[in-house]
Amino acid sequence: MEMSENIYANTTITLDNRSDSEDSDNSYEDIYTNNEILETQKEESLKEPNNPVSVIKTVESRYYRTAALCLGLLCVLLSAAIIVLSVKLTAERDQLQTSYNNMTAERDQLQTSYNNMTAERDQLQTSYNNMTAERDQLQTSYNNMTAERDQLQTSYNNMTAERDQFQTSYNSMTAERDQLQTSYNLLTTEKEQIERQVKQVTGEKDNLQTSHNDMRNQRDQLQQLYAKCGCFRIGDRVRVKASIQTPKYQWGDASHKSVGVITTLKGDDMVVNFPEHSGWKGRNSEMELVTGCN
Repeated sequence: MEMSENIYANTTITLDNRSDSEDSDNSYEDIYTNNEILETQKEESLKEPNNPVSVIKTVESRYYRTAALCLGLLCVLLSAAIIVLSVKLTAERDQLQTSYNNMTAERDQLQTSYNNMTAERDQLQTSYNNMTAERDQLQTSYNNMTAERDQLQTSYNNMTAERDQFQTSYNSMTAERDQLQTSYNLLTTEKEQIERQVKQVTGEKDNLQTSHNDMRNQRDQLQQLYAKCGCFRIGDRVRVKASIQTPKYQWGDASHKSVGVITTLKGDDMVVNFPEHSGWKGRNSEMELVTGCN
């Protein structure tokens, strides 16, 4: 019984030593040590006289030896499997490390590309914003210029219409002036004829006086016609039309009742010496002639 307990104890010691050992070579040494202990116990049991249990113990020791050998083989196979797995895992670990390094490099490249694209996107966004602001400014300028163009076009159309009206009025006044000039020439011719007749016929004073009165009437009529056409000469007596409320260059000391003499004609303006206001400036279109009958 003591031998059996020792065998189990040694087996336990062997198992404990194998489980606590991390190296496969240490497990082999434990197995061989246990086998030597078993052989020594076997020899001691055989020296005991007339011991019937020794035979049984010898058989059991064989089985234990076989079991120990099987365990040793299992340990060898396990160690070989561990080595193979270790090599395989090491290779896989190296591959994984290489893949990890490659992926890390790719990640860094992608991060760099992402940063570059982000910077480019920000630049493009800034450029887009600037171009949008410029476009809005150009659109505003275009709208303003379009409005100004429309106003100018309207002003141009109005001025064209006024020009056409003035041209028509000018043509009418030119025709009237030509008629007046013709009448004036005729009257001048008649006056010269009358003057010659006056010099020649001094005895016909009464007839000459009558003719003279007739000529004065004709002259007044001519002046009235001349005043209607709106043509002025330096020395004509004029006044402001009754329809004019306020002259373009203001009244000054003059009024509707003021009658003056034209001293200067310049374009559409004239300078008139009124008794109340010398050197008064006015528009031709605002004035009218003052004839003897007025």
